[in-house]
Amino acid sequence: MVFPNKEEIVQRLVNEFGYSDYGAGLMADKARKLDPTLRHEFLRWWNTGSTTEIAVEGYTVERLMRENSQNLLAALFTLDWLLREPDKAIAAIEEGHDVVRIGPNDEND
Repeated sequence: MVFPNKEEIVQRLVNEFGYSDYGAGLMADKARKLDPTLRHEFLRWWNTGSTTEIAVEGYTVERLMRENSQNLLAALFTLDWLLREPDKAIAAIEEGHDVVRIGPNDEND
Protein backbone atom coordinates (compact mmCIF):
# COMPACT_ATOMS: atom_id res chain seq x y z
CA MET A 1 0.00 0.00 0.00
CA VAL A 2 1.16 3.49 -0.81
CA PHE A 3 1.26 5.96 2.05
CA PRO A 4 -0.96 8.98 1.36
CA ASN A 5 0.79 12.29 0.73
CA LYS A 6 0.44 15.22 3.10
CA GLU A 7 -2.30 16.90 1.07
CA GLU A 8 -4.41 13.72 1.00
CA ILE A 9 -4.10 13.30 4.77
CA VAL A 10 -4.93 16.95 5.44
CA GLN A 11 -7.96 16.92 3.15
CA ARG A 12 -9.43 13.78 4.71
CA LEU A 13 -8.78 14.89 8.30
CA VAL A 14 -10.48 18.21 7.58
CA ASN A 15 -13.41 16.82 5.59
CA GLU A 16 -14.17 13.61 7.48
CA PHE A 17 -12.89 14.20 10.99
CA GLY A 18 -13.39 17.92 11.54
CA TYR A 19 -9.75 18.93 11.97
CA SER A 20 -8.71 22.46 11.13
CA ASP A 21 -6.21 22.90 8.30
CA TYR A 22 -3.55 23.71 10.90
CA GLY A 23 -4.26 20.65 13.09
CA ALA A 24 -4.55 18.35 10.08
CA GLY A 25 -1.20 19.60 8.79
CA LEU A 26 0.47 18.79 12.09
CA MET A 27 -1.11 15.32 12.14
CA ALA A 28 -0.07 14.66 8.53
CA ASP A 29 3.54 15.60 9.26
CA LYS A 30 3.60 13.31 12.29
CA ALA A 31 1.91 10.44 10.43
CA ARG A 32 4.54 10.51 7.70
CA LYS A 33 7.31 10.19 10.35
CA LEU A 34 5.84 7.22 12.24
CA ASP A 35 7.90 4.13 12.99
CA PRO A 36 7.49 1.66 10.07
CA THR A 37 5.30 -0.72 12.10
CA LEU A 38 3.03 2.11 13.16
CA ARG A 39 2.97 3.51 9.61
CA HIS A 40 1.51 0.15 8.59
CA GLU A 41 -1.10 0.45 11.35
CA PHE A 42 -1.91 4.02 10.28
CA LEU A 43 -2.46 2.73 6.72
CA ARG A 44 -4.72 -0.03 7.99
CA TRP A 45 -6.83 2.52 9.86
CA TRP A 46 -6.72 4.92 6.89
CA ASN A 47 -7.95 2.24 4.46
CA THR A 48 -10.30 0.17 6.62
CA GLY A 49 -11.15 2.19 9.73
CA SER A 50 -9.98 -0.64 11.99
CA THR A 51 -7.70 0.12 14.91
CA THR A 52 -4.54 -1.63 15.98
CA GLU A 53 -3.98 -4.08 18.79
CA ILE A 54 -0.23 -3.40 18.92
CA ALA A 55 1.13 -2.84 22.42
CA VAL A 56 4.23 -0.81 23.19
CA GLU A 57 5.54 -0.84 26.77
CA GLY A 58 2.13 -2.19 27.83
CA TYR A 59 0.15 0.60 26.15
CA THR A 60 -2.29 0.11 23.26
CA VAL A 61 -4.32 2.57 21.23
CA GLU A 62 -7.44 1.49 23.10
CA ARG A 63 -5.82 1.97 26.51
CA LEU A 64 -4.48 5.43 25.65
CA MET A 65 -7.87 6.45 24.29
CA ARG A 66 -9.67 5.16 27.38
CA GLU A 67 -7.27 6.22 30.14
CA ASN A 68 -5.77 9.39 28.65
CA SER A 69 -8.68 10.72 26.59
CA GLN A 70 -6.61 10.55 23.40
CA ASN A 71 -8.13 10.24 19.96
CA LEU A 72 -6.87 7.49 17.68
CA LEU A 73 -4.18 9.57 16.00
CA ALA A 74 -2.85 10.92 19.28
CA ALA A 75 -2.70 7.37 20.62
CA LEU A 76 -0.74 6.18 17.56
CA PHE A 77 1.69 9.06 17.98
CA THR A 78 2.08 8.21 21.67
CA LEU A 79 2.92 4.60 20.75
CA ASP A 80 5.52 5.99 18.36
CA TRP A 81 6.98 8.12 21.17
CA LEU A 82 7.04 5.03 23.41
CA LEU A 83 9.10 3.24 20.76
CA ARG A 84 11.52 6.15 20.33
CA GLU A 85 11.89 7.43 23.91
CA PRO A 86 10.27 4.93 26.26
CA ASP A 87 11.52 6.42 29.53
CA LYS A 88 10.38 9.96 28.72
CA ALA A 89 7.07 8.81 27.26
CA ILE A 90 6.21 6.55 30.19
CA ALA A 91 7.08 9.28 32.69
CA ALA A 92 4.85 11.76 30.87
CA ILE A 93 1.96 9.29 30.61
CA GLU A 94 2.20 8.33 34.27
CA GLU A 95 2.44 11.98 35.36
CA GLY A 96 -0.92 12.73 33.81
CA HIS A 97 -1.92 15.20 31.22
CA ASP A 98 -3.63 18.42 30.41
CA VAL A 99 -6.22 18.28 27.70
CA VAL A 100 -4.78 19.94 24.61
CA ARG A 101 -6.59 19.41 21.35
CA ILE A 102 -5.27 19.97 17.85
CA GLY A 103 -8.01 17.95 16.31
CA PRO A 104 -11.63 18.57 15.55
CA ASN A 105 -12.94 21.92 16.75
CA ASP A 106 -9.58 23.37 17.71
CA GLU A 107 -9.14 27.11 17.86
CA ASN A 108 -6.07 27.39 15.63
CA ASP A 109 -7.65 28.18 12.24
